[in-house]
Amino acid sequence: MSLSPPCFTEEDRFSLEALQTIHKQMDDDKDGGIEVEESDEFIREDMKYKDATNKHSHLHREDKHITIEDLWKRWKTSEVHNWTLED
Repeated sequence: MSLSPPCFTEEDRFSLEALQTIHKQMDDDKDGGIEVEESDEFIREDMKYKDATNKHSHLHREDKHITIEDLWKRWKTSEVHNWTLED
């Protein structure tokens, strides 16, 4: 799989495998993307959030179809990804 930013390290490979697993669990219709209805079910049932509205807007933004590439880009630029041991 060609990704941007690319997957260079072993830690990246483990992160990508985890994202692929999450994506597969959320993609109920197996069409390669996560639609709003699928993320709503995941947020409400699996993550136990009652009000998923803010989570949807943060997760989907303007895109109604989330791919693994989308998740990867968000992960690589997230604050959590860049945490140090001190954090």
